[in-house]
Amino acid sequence: MNRFAVLVVLVVLLASLVGCSSDGDDGATLLPAGEATATPSPSATPTAAVTPDPAATDLETSPRVGRAVIVDSFDTVGPEALPAHEFEWGAAIGSWAAERGVARVVSPASEGGVPALVIAGTQTADGLVQVTMSQVTNGSGLAFRLKTAANYWALVAAPPFATWNLVKVVEGEAETVGNVGVAPVAAGTTIGVMLDGDDIRVMIDGRVRLTLSDRTHNDGTWIGLVAQGGPVTEARWDDVLVMAAAAPGS
Repeated sequence: MNRFAVLVVLVVLLASLVGCSSDGDDGATLLPAGEATATPSPSATPTAAVTPDPAATDLETSPRVGRAVIVDSFDTVGPEALPAHEFEWGAAIGSWAAERGVARVVSPASEGGVPALVIAGTQTADGLVQVTMSQVTNGSGLAFRLKTAANYWALVAAPPFATWNLVKVVEGEAETVGNVGVAPVAAGTTIGVMLDGDDIRVMIDGRVRLTLSDRTHNDGTWIGLVAQGGPVTEARWDDVLVMAAAAPGS
């Protein structure tokens, strides 16, 4: 084979190699080993202006708490009207009871659309408020910074969306301020808030999932259990814990 023939063969081979490397490429760029790309799920992002913390933080990183104000596990053998229970719970709306380690709604409010609500005074506006949801239903949860039955904040379950909504109620008008993103909503989930002046830190199972600053009702010293919208008599609450904020310098 002469030199010209050899040159022709090399050119043909080179052209075939280039063609193979371009087939199926479509301009895609390969990532180095160990790297990947992902698009966040739309359901994980709140639609409100308030957004979950980029990285959930442990409760220990939140403001310090001091003495326990309320510790209630609802330990009773038989049904007992919640207002007559160990702490001074006042049934603001609907009928409530403590029974076998949980609190529950016996009968909701007679007026349609009005939430079932039972309240207790804490004599402190700042600190930790939390409860374990032994049975979660849509719209059940925790009320805090409560001033009247028509003025309070609430953290309530939204199981169809695997999240918890933060709701502000002013003169009976409820506004969903935001949500915690995708979070546990199963039975046994502990929900709570850390309150410090205008600041609210929302916690799910002891981890901060949402923070915001809002002075509305920031002097409210009552807390409550609340249920609305779902099968309210099926919800169950346990292990209410309220701790006052630590005194300055302690």
